[in-house]
Amino acid sequence: MIQEAHHSSWIQKNRILLSIFLLALIFRIILLLRGYGLWWDSHIYIGMGKYLFSGGSSGVWEVFRPLTFPILLGSIWKTGLPLLLVAKMLDLLFSLCSIFVVYLIAEKIYNKITALYAAGIFATIPLFILYTGLILTEPLSILCSLLA
Repeated sequence: MIQEAHHSSWIQKNRILLSIFLLALIFRIILLLRGYGLWWDSHIYIGMGKYLFSGGSSGVWEVFRPLTFPILLGSIWKTGLPLLLVAKMLDLLFSLCSIFVVYLIAEKIYNKITALYAAGIFATIPLFILYTGLILTEPLSILCSLLA
C-alpha cells in the first residue's frame, strides 16, 4: 500500500516528463511503423558486425568506421535475434535515454522547469526523430556524448 502511494506520487510529480516521453515514443513508433528503407551506412554497420562475428566469412569491412556499433550489431546477429527489429528497438531506447539524460543535465545545471523545456525541445527535434530506427551511429553517439 505504501509503495503504491509512492508510485502514484512519483507519477503525479513527473507527469509532464512522462508526457514528453510518451510523445517522443509515439513520434518514433509512427516513424518506425512507416517502414522506411535503411540507408547505405546502416547496411555497412550491419555488414561490419557480421564480418567481425563470422571471422570475415560474411559481411563487409570498412576501416574508417567506428567499431562500437558494429560490435553491438554483430553480437545481436550472432545470438540469432532478429537483427533489424532489435537494432531498431535499441535505437529507440538510445533515443529515449538521451532525452532523459538531457533532462537530468538541465535539471542539475538549472531547474526542473528548464529541464522539462530542454527535454521537450530535444525530444521533438526533427533530425533526432528521423535518425531513430535507421540503424545508424547517431542515437548511440548522442547518448554517449551526453553521458560524457
